[in-house]
Amino acid sequence: MDMLTAFMHLGEEGAIVKDESRGSGTPINKVGDSLELYVRNLFGKDSLFSYIGNPNNPPDLIIEGGEALEIKKVSGARTDIALNSSPPKAKLRVDDPMLTVGCRECEEGWKVKDMVYVIGTVKDRTDILENIWFVYGDCYAADDEVYRTVKDRLAHGVNLVAGEDRVAKTNEIGRINEVDPLGITYLRVRGMWGIRHPQKVFGHLTSDDHNAFMLIPKEKFLSFGMGKEGLKDVSVEDVDIPSPNNPAKNIDAVLLQKRI
Repeated sequence: MDMLTAFMHLGEEGAIVKDESRGSGTPINKVGDSLELYVRNLFGKDSLFSYIGNPNNPPDLIIEGGEALEIKKVSGARTDIALNSSPPKAKLRVDDPMLTVGCRECEEGWKVKDMVYVIGTVKDRTDILENIWFVYGDCYAADDEVYRTVKDRLAHGVNLVAGEDRVAKTNEIGRINEVDPLGITYLRVRGMWGIRHPQKVFGHLTSDDHNAFMLIPKEKFLSFGMGKEGLKDVSVEDVDIPSPNNPAKNIDAVLLQKRI
């Protein structure tokens, strides 16, 4: 099953995302589990996935031979998306240092995968899914070097402050050893990345009659071989959106909308 077919299945089982953790003291990294299960159920069976991840490393899911999914549950369409220690990704690459060994080895010989951000907004104090976005990373995120440059500059600043002899190798922005006179204290410098909700970025393109959306590069949409007439109860519209790498240029994309 592919992403377009899964999108068509939205709403078949209603729009309830049961959150068993509410009020139970469950750790915050478990809050999105119910949405992840909801998304997994769109595909029918877990055997379609080559990888099912963990809360600390991207991605959450990889479709066998297909896209990588990062799933985020929020409580309002005005809530920014916390990505924590990983910057946004236009694509998922096998050499990403944030990936686990299990992810790198989930499919033989894979190098690059399309990244899809799945953002579900759940109505406050309910289990009702208000809206859901599927946004392909190359519509939403810049190339890796944009984020890497910022991180490298910050890491260079940490090195200057601490001195090369006290800086430890890390995947974070930096780690300074021997901060205190006894040499027993260290400081970890971590990045906490976030990105605006797709509704804030692309909401001007949407219709109030719909609450489920997919934004996909037109070339990728055409590669599925499913014409507009094959998408039942789905509105399909060609749109131009600013390139995440150069807003002076537009990229051709397709916006799919439906009601769930």
